[in-house]
Amino acid sequence: ERSEFALFTIQQELLRNHSKLELLSRICDICDPIRLETVFAEDAPQIVFHAAAHKHVPMMELNPGEAVKNNVFGTKAVADAAEALRAAEAEAAAAEAAASAASAADETAGDAASGEQGPE
Repeated sequence: ERSEFALFTIQQELLRNHSKLELLSRICDICDPIRLETVFAEDAPQIVFHAAAHKHVPMMELNPGEAVKNNVFGTKAVADAAEALRAAEAEAAAAEAAASAASAADETAGDAASGEQGPE
């Protein structure tokens, strides 16, 4: 959200209606991919709700460049940031699995070299 007041209002309403909700509110312009990357990297959101599109059609008809910039390019930036986070998480999980497999292989090789037998 770019509007501090709007974000504060939404946050207060959510907390009032869902007191146990774990909520982290961030000020961010969706057209700023560097800020989006920072927010996604720091917070690693599991769910992303994108509601930043301009919604007042008559106003956007008078300002089509802003409508396209925010509603098209901003939406793409949010999707790209979410996809990059998912790819980074998948890469980290694959690296962890590979390290576990290598450790198990080293342990098995060590047991074989010492003549020990693994569990049957």
